[in-house]
Amino acid sequence: MTPRAILRVIAWNVVVLVGLLIVIEGASSWVLFVRDQALTRQYVAERRHTTYDPDLGWVNEPGIVIRDMYGPGISLRTNHQRFRNDADVQKAVPAGKRRLIVSGDSFAFGFGVDNDHTWSQRLASLDGNLEVINMGQGGYGFDQAYLWYKRDGAALDHQTHVMAFIDEDFDRMQYDTFVGYGKPVLDVDLDHGALVVRNVPVPPVPYAIRWPGLHLDNLRSLRTVDLLGRLQRAIWPRTPTSFTSTWTDAKMDHILRLILEDLKRMNDAHGSRLVLVHFVRRMEIRADRQAPPVETLARHARAMDIPFIDLAPDFQALSDQEIDGLFIKEGQVDYLGAAGHLNVPGNEFVATRLHEKLATILATSARVQ
Repeated sequence: MTPRAILRVIAWNVVVLVGLLIVIEGASSWVLFVRDQALTRQYVAERRHTTYDPDLGWVNEPGIVIRDMYGPGISLRTNHQRFRNDADVQKAVPAGKRRLIVSGDSFAFGFGVDNDHTWSQRLASLDGNLEVINMGQGGYGFDQAYLWYKRDGAALDHQTHVMAFIDEDFDRMQYDTFVGYGKPVLDVDLDHGALVVRNVPVPPVPYAIRWPGLHLDNLRSLRTVDLLGRLQRAIWPRTPTSFTSTWTDAKMDHILRLILEDLKRMNDAHGSRLVLVHFVRRMEIRADRQAPPVETLARHARAMDIPFIDLAPDFQALSDQEIDGLFIKEGQVDYLGAAGHLNVPGNEFVATRLHEKLATILATSARVQ
């Protein structure tokens, strides 16, 4: 065999060896994914009880019951209006009742506990004359909570509207996706100074196929998926848009002011009192200061005479051990992002504090029918 032939054989063997290593590496990635992710329930919990919505991105499925949603005996129920309530509600407030609508994210929804132990339902239990409608939804930004209330909540008679939020809700506002799922984005029409909604109808792709949808965020951990994504972006680069980039403080300020003005207008039309409630995640309780958008929202609320309740001081007054007892710990609920949500004692703590803080507001804004 000539030296050239020998080199050719060696070269081909190197190529085959490298190819085998690549195949083995790729196969190992998929094997580990199946073992560690696909064969577990480690996916976004909301994918089990929500469906695609062209205006909001996702919303609860109507009239469902999911047994053991968050663990044995911890179930989830929605009514036919897609609210996290056991029964449907009428437009008019029931005789002798006051109605409070809760909007917000997973902290408003009551992630990790059953319907009876969400802070909104516990709030109703503390006041027999109060009917609470739970319009919280996991993963929502402040924008989606506002848009859902505007579309489906504002049509209902009510005396109080609570907009509950965490700091992260304002980060979510800046992007047209959340953990891979499409969402609407608010922007400002500079010619008219009004809010406009972009990225609607929201792209439905993540909801088209159930299994990939359940594991969408897990799939991104695969090198194969990462490589395909890079190739796709190189071949068909997405045109940058203002609403998928980081916002300026001025833009956030402007949009939050317009949202509050519209929320106040809708509530005033019902004779309802809008109340803002700031929740904190476990990791934020000992923070030195609030996130800038929260301070911006509080400033606009003061200017518009909108009550602003900050729950951070209530948590900060507790010891670290007491605080830890109010939140779901890692591994207690088997979904991505579960740790750090309020557990049953945490929801009870919030309900008790809010009941005290809302007492004056509810008394002055009551319109019993």
